[in-house]
Amino acid sequence: MYFFDIDDYCGYSGYIPAVIGPNAQNYFLNGVGDMEDLATTYRASKDALYNSVNQWYNVSNPPTITYEFIQNQTLTWPSSTATYTLYNGGFNSFDDGWSNNPISLPIPFSINGVSSSNLFVGTNGYFTLGSGSNVRPTTPVEGPPATICGNPGDNWLEPGLQNDDLDIQNVYYKTGYEGQGRHFVKLLVYGGTYSGVPIQRKVPTSWVANFYRDTKYQWLEVMIKSTSTVRGSAGPYNVSSVAQTPTTTTKVWRSDLNGQNWEYLGLGTVSTPEIPSRTCPECDDYFDIFMATQTNLDFFWDDAENRFVNISPQQYQQFVYSVYNNVKLLKLLIACVDGDTFEDFTI
Repeated sequence: MYFFDIDDYCGYSGYIPAVIGPNAQNYFLNGVGDMEDLATTYRASKDALYNSVNQWYNVSNPPTITYEFIQNQTLTWPSSTATYTLYNGGFNSFDDGWSNNPISLPIPFSINGVSSSNLFVGTNGYFTLGSGSNVRPTTPVEGPPATICGNPGDNWLEPGLQNDDLDIQNVYYKTGYEGQGRHFVKLLVYGGTYSGVPIQRKVPTSWVANFYRDTKYQWLEVMIKSTSTVRGSAGPYNVSSVAQTPTTTTKVWRSDLNGQNWEYLGLGTVSTPEIPSRTCPECDDYFDIFMATQTNLDFFWDDAENRFVNISPQQYQQFVYSVYNNVKLLKLLIACVDGDTFEDFTI
């Protein structure tokens, strides 16, 4: 390790180094060749140390990318269904029914503590996990199964029926994995309104719901189409209601990984940050400070081929202090990541 024991290498008084220590070779009197060998050894040892610290840190405090909320942005209604998959499994009823076959999620998601990779779309403007539901809510309900609502009410969903705005009623979806533990399912639902008069069933109630899951949270985006009639309150079921009136501007909620403790974040979108965060951001600060010391001793060893004739007493003092400071920073980093404790370290 290139952080050799300065107590052994040089005697000192306070912060001012005095003479070469009695237990060390007097390097300043050695030949130039010895100096160059020492400098070569130092550079190799230093590079190995910083590479090892970098590898250890990325394993011990790995970078993670969780989704983030971007306030005051909005999604636009999909201009095409081309990037979606058409659900063609049918419904057990167009009125108060749900999809016969589940949409398979890439991993289990959760609603109110119930996890499943099977998602069912209800004809009344909501979706559930694990099983379908025939409730006729105007706000998210506890269940089981609990609901996440896009535009809930006494709706109608008949695949193939053309709405007044010329959209064809049906469900489209897409699922995916975005790396770093981030998964999503996106629903595009073209629905109508229940009525005993068939022509009234063409009144649009269409909605979008995008459901995300990362290593820390679940996220929900909801919006309705500009031609849709508002039917009820959108959002996930939560013990304390966080439901909101759906709008053509995207609204966002976030929960824990059990699909509980939801909070309404506001108008905006769910996005992926450009810069990943660490499990412990505070440790990231220590890491950055330590890694920035990678070259702060080079000025001393670069003069080895001259037998340090260009190093002044003040520069040598700076060198000694820098060695102590580097060790101190490394100990602070290790303590932050691993919780290790060390004896007091002072110059």
